Amino acid sequence: MAIPSEHATLSAQVVERVDLPELIPLQQVPTELPIRVHISLPYRWRKDGVHGVRLRAVKVPGCGWCTTREWLRQFIAEVTAARAAIDARPTSPRRRRLADAFRRARGGRR
Repeated sequence: MAIPSEHATLSAQVVERVDLPELIPLQQVPTELPIRVHISLPYRWRKDGVHGVRLRAVKVPGCGWCTTREWLRQFIAEVTAARAAIDARPTSPRRRRLADAFRRARGGRR
């Protein structure tokens, strides 16, 4: 009898924790969002991530990559937090001067 690989064991553990009716194919994720996004975007979120955060998904035979609404909510929350951390970084004095000059040129509008 073959000993299962660590990857196979991990995959089995992930699927056990997810109720199959909760899974939604990545191709349906754009319909779950309040804004219109391209169908390839969830696949990029899973593979490449955004700001170091990747969409959690499992591969289901015959269905392809799937996620859950909860995992999608977690992904959005983590990306939002990561983006807030990036926005909170101190800005260089040169960049602040350029931004101030740009605002003055536009009449003080943002």
